[in-house]
Amino acid sequence: MKKTKSMISLFLKEFNYYSEATKKSYRISLNQFFTFCPKEFDKVQPEDVEDWLIFLKDEGLTGKSRRLKLTAVRSFYEFLVEDDYHYINPTIGIDGPKAKKNPHGYLDDVKLVRLLETIKGDLRLRALIETLRATGARITEALEIKVAKDKDIDWDRKVIAIRKGKGKKEREVPFTRKCEAWLRKYLNNRKVESEYLFCNKKGEKLSSDYIHKLCREYSEKLDFKVTPHMLRYTLGATLESKDVPIPIIQTILGHENINTTSNYAELNAEDRKKQHEKYTNV
Repeated sequence: MKKTKSMISLFLKEFNYYSEATKKSYRISLNQFFTFCPKEFDKVQPEDVEDWLIFLKDEGLTGKSRRLKLTAVRSFYEFLVEDDYHYINPTIGIDGPKAKKNPHGYLDDVKLVRLLETIKGDLRLRALIETLRATGARITEALEIKVAKDKDIDWDRKVIAIRKGKGKKEREVPFTRKCEAWLRKYLNNRKVESEYLFCNKKGEKLSSDYIHKLCREYSEKLDFKVTPHMLRYTLGATLESKDVPIPIIQTILGHENINTTSNYAELNAEDRKKQHEKYTNV
């Protein structure tokens, strides 16, 4: 299964902000899963994952251990789908022990307000978060945005050019008036000249590792997980909930495969189902 082994290595390399212990745990769990299910990653079906969880339970693993192993497989497929290496996530809809209600990890209104309140003293981070939640850009794409004359931000049209998107494809993404206000406030108070929108004190482009480090720190303060990708998920889920056509969401988020974007419809359909059950089972 050379193709699968290559994808596992790429997954762990891409998420190099994981601790060494987490990467080791994920690699072991993924190797165990594909040993139990000797198929290439693109041939795995939901029943394969369910059978594996039953096997782990029969082997005496605790609920927590099974949940952690499922998280590794889920994260692997979320990476494959999000980055357009595959368009089906066989872990969607599978309820492991103490499964998270929100496998996609988007931020609801309460968590978003708490996050924004916590970072209100950091203009650069607030501007970055507003950019991510308004445009749905990947963190690597957002950190490549340049502000030199005739570069990436068209203030009149309120669009940002994403020039280094997935697969080296360019696209334009709209941003809101609120995002514009925070970007202007940040730039007006910035003490350093740089061609990059988000830079350090030396004018150098911020690294994604640094942003992920900040997210981990704020996650600990807030007692819930925060990642740049969660803001991307949040935009996708919000647009779908407002009945924005899937092809338009696909264009904004830069998905090559529309099946990737359709996951947001599945996510909101599950949320609607839970709300219906909540108010009809009274």
